[in-house]
Amino acid sequence: MNDLPIGTREIFKSDFLPSYFDFLGSRTHPFDMSENRLVVEQQFIWDTYLESFPVNITPRSPVYNLVQQRSYEWKAGFGKAAFAAVSELWALDEDRFGTAFGRAEYVKWALGWRKPFSWENGDDFVNPYHGPLLLAVLAKHFDETNGKYGYGNPCGALALSATAVGRALSAWSSGNLEKAADFGAKLSDGEWVSIINNALAPHLQGHTDTTDSLIPDNDDEDDRSLLVSGPQLPP
Repeated sequence: MNDLPIGTREIFKSDFLPSYFDFLGSRTHPFDMSENRLVVEQQFIWDTYLESFPVNITPRSPVYNLVQQRSYEWKAGFGKAAFAAVSELWALDEDRFGTAFGRAEYVKWALGWRKPFSWENGDDFVNPYHGPLLLAVLAKHFDETNGKYGYGNPCGALALSATAVGRALSAWSSGNLEKAADFGAKLSDGEWVSIINNALAPHLQGHTDTTDSLIPDNDDEDDRSLLVSGPQLPP
């Protein structure tokens, strides 16, 4: 924060960063935008909340570098939230999840056909995009953005939430916690395009049945594709 102009730190934390995270969370490719696109949005948000402290944001300028650092911390936070959510799940039902076998059985089910973890009722595939673990992670994003900036449907945040939960569950696949991949690793543009296309393909083909059409039947589909295609968020 030492690179910020004097007098801007509190507004930067309370308004600039939440607004910028809301922007990132509403992008289908939140980490594959050009530097120029990021600079334009950063400058717009700065001028909105900190107009009395003129700053010219450019790629690799002090403010830009600070925002990028906070952005990757925001992304990594999804992974931390997912591991916390899974750990809380184990603690809620020690009779079922108190053994490695019980945890491994749940993970096998949760990551199975149609990714049951992403549904409110994963046994009957009822109410997609409302899986308790997934919503617990997405809530972290809503908490950080304060729910007041209006960038729109948080499709990127949904995708990151799905990825985070999938990785957290995979780390427990043996029933004991294994070392998980770094959630801060960069997602390539090709990965994001594949994720979005998998989610949107059924709509482009004219399907209308929500329960069947939004979830690909291929067990190898990326977990993130389950959550990207514009669901109605819970109130």
